[in-house]
Amino acid sequence: MSAAARPPRAMVLAAGLGTRLRPLTNLTPKPLVPIANRPLLEYTFALLAGAGVREAIVNTHYLPDSFEAGLRDLDASGLALHLSREPRILGTAGGLKKAGSFLDAGTFLLLNGDFLVDIDLRQVLDFHEKQGAAATMVLTPDEPAGVLGVDPDGVIRRFIAPRPAGEPPERLSCGFTGIHVLEPEIFALIPPGKPWEINRQVYPELIARGRRVCGFVHRGYWREAGSPAGYLAANREVVAGRAGALAPRPGAGTPALAGAICNSPMLAGRGVLVGAGVEIGPETVIGPEVRIGDGARIRRSVILEGTDVPAGADLDGATLFPGGRLDS
Repeated sequence: MSAAARPPRAMVLAAGLGTRLRPLTNLTPKPLVPIANRPLLEYTFALLAGAGVREAIVNTHYLPDSFEAGLRDLDASGLALHLSREPRILGTAGGLKKAGSFLDAGTFLLLNGDFLVDIDLRQVLDFHEKQGAAATMVLTPDEPAGVLGVDPDGVIRRFIAPRPAGEPPERLSCGFTGIHVLEPEIFALIPPGKPWEINRQVYPELIARGRRVCGFVHRGYWREAGSPAGYLAANREVVAGRAGALAPRPGAGTPALAGAICNSPMLAGRGVLVGAGVEIGPETVIGPEVRIGDGARIRRSVILEGTDVPAGADLDGATLFPGGRLDS
């Protein structure tokens, strides 16, 4: 992004049903589930603010009242937030089209709302501008399973397809992180009011029209947190310091848990009560107001706010919340 350019705006896609994280998401919208005791969306907003974004729009469909209340309560890193309500899910491009009047003044960012990434988006914006691209996708090396092929010049030559035999060895086979940089011209390729997908319907048409679609390859930390395994891994990586510069909310230090054996790294929220002989950690996140019974052992796990852990429980790689658990 050039110094003279207006600050880019952004859209965060948050209208999904969160089916892979059920039953955790039966009452909590996926973008608000906590990672290291911090709502997932807070990491996204901090990422955008670090790139100079001042305003963002978030779409919503599932549990809209709970989502909007949660959005008001979280730390938006100074961003002015706007909502786009979708009574019917419109897909990645259809939801974008609905928010077009907010985004159509210049280059903008589009992000999925279910991942963690440690990246400087200013570098991506500069790459996009220098490439003269209509669209840039932020990619992650994922050989040999990558579905996008990127030439050394940064142009995507193979789109949403397995790596074919005989493909040039210099072409990277990559996966997609869920981050796009886009120009407003794409709105002309999206019909209004219809479910439409950007990766499978907009980009192929853009390429067919001879426009430049590029790939910025990110080699740092990235984690899709929308599955049980990904959610547990994201919590463990953040609390263990393996998530690049990503960290729990500043000031969210672990209080002393009297009587417990605490093995670092671990994180505990306010109001945690522990019984006798409890052992916690390593790589464990304990949410606020959790109660842990005598003799419990909790390792490489996430215990969400308000959960009762029974006496004698032996947990390793578990995700527990009031009334249930996630199976990875």
